Amino acid sequence: MKKYFLFLLMFVISGCVAVRFETTPPQEISNQKKNLTKINTIRTGTQLVDVISILGEETPIGYKQEKYPGGAFSPITVKNPYRSEVIKGKTKEYYVAYYFVEIKKSDDLIGDDELLPLVFEEGKLIGKGWDYLFKLKNQINL
Repeated sequence: MKKYFLFLLMFVISGCVAVRFETTPPQEISNQKKNLTKINTIRTGTQLVDVISILGEETPIGYKQEKYPGGAFSPITVKNPYRSEVIKGKTKEYYVAYYFVEIKKSDDLIGDDELLPLVFEEGKLIGKGWDYLFKLKNQINL
């Protein structure tokens, strides 16, 4: 009788133990928001080298976990700037760096609506945003 009682007691106690595997890396959300919004600290007149040092060479956009349960997390990153171009005016050249700023749609593609252009003239930031870039391109083409 005692054997059955002991077996039943161990069965009940073992049911109270829960095993939990972490599915999100620690601080994933806060780190992602912090890195994606650093661009808001960049002001007109900032040197290109300073922008690069502030924003870094990569932006983490998420994390992936190794296939086995409890595996380590590794960041999924996008390079900074994501792309760049040089716009030539009649007398000046402008360097445009497109930085990744937010995830609009989780589709493994980065569209223009997820990028923010930073426009530099002679190594200094003169403007940022799509409106500024479109106005500049219109002035150059006049």
